[in-house]
Amino acid sequence: MSNQTWDYGDLRVTLTSTYVWNWDDGGSGAKKSIMIWTLEAQGDLRPLGSVGIGSRFYELGGQRDSLLVGNNPNSTSSRPAVASPTGWTQLLSTIWCLRDDLVKDATFEEYDIWNDHGSDGDWDISCWRVVPQPMGTDGSEHIPILADTFRYNGTYDRPDLSLAVVPILDLPKEFDRFKSPLPQVTPTTIPSKGDIFDQIEQCRATLPFIAFFDPTTRRALDSIENPFCTIIRSIAWGVEGVWVNDADGEFDRTETIKYGVSKDFGVEITAEAGIKALSFSVSLNYQFTYSTSSTYTKYSEKQVDEKFTVPAHAATVLFSKHVWIKGMRSDGSELSRIGISANDDVRFGGCDLPH
Repeated sequence: MSNQTWDYGDLRVTLTSTYVWNWDDGGSGAKKSIMIWTLEAQGDLRPLGSVGIGSRFYELGGQRDSLLVGNNPNSTSSRPAVASPTGWTQLLSTIWCLRDDLVKDATFEEYDIWNDHGSDGDWDISCWRVVPQPMGTDGSEHIPILADTFRYNGTYDRPDLSLAVVPILDLPKEFDRFKSPLPQVTPTTIPSKGDIFDQIEQCRATLPFIAFFDPTTRRALDSIENPFCTIIRSIAWGVEGVWVNDADGEFDRTETIKYGVSKDFGVEITAEAGIKALSFSVSLNYQFTYSTSSTYTKYSEKQVDEKFTVPAHAATVLFSKHVWIKGMRSDGSELSRIGISANDDVRFGGCDLPH
């Protein structure tokens, strides 16, 4: 059965954990080891290169997931997103080349995957894994993604950085602003602490597992037939506290609201970085804000004390805007959920009581 695919503009992608062995350095005499595999195609989806693993030989299938790309059959562009390489006839049906506007400058890992030190070969060679550069905090409509490819160099030095590129996935902003007014409170509809009102989904972002998890993460590999994760932001009015005063005199109260910062299911939320996928620091702040700019909501690591007076014969209700960030597999199963109170949206409601 084919793995699920997802379209990003002109590009169609999926992940696979099925590989074909190409070569390993067994018997070379080199001090380090390497094995090289190429992903098996899925229909018209192919890899952008081979995968180099700095290890002695083991069966890679089912132990790693990597990216396959192809053309979106519904694209109306006159230029295909991918095409076979020209001048390399033995590779024509093995890998795709990517259109130049669908790539982004990347970098090489600090250390090589392999080099031939100790092999007594006539030429020097080293192999370097290509990885995305960390995104800025503001994020972007264009999300860099790991292709799991490598670049060789005819020396033991890192290759020229101009040779490092990775694919980008188009992920436009589709954010619904929360416009629900403060819930009305009457003597017969006084809520309880923890009640939720007017919850809506504001936005979602769907990316391959490799944007959120290391390629060898077992829970991703076990669901390789549905290799995408959707991050969903929802918002609602939440009740932080309720105070009912049936007496003839007013009283003062203080309520402490805490703001948590959590990390789970491959998504991190901090006051400094906003929302990001942990794999290579992919920022989703652009997708998860309303404004046309990339300014994002800061998720504070603190608590606030709200001091207030409850009038005689009245009910006072403290509301805040609650935000949930939820991770879902593409098959609909939930990975985890994070709840946050938005500290800049604390409001008071209430009503007079009959007496």
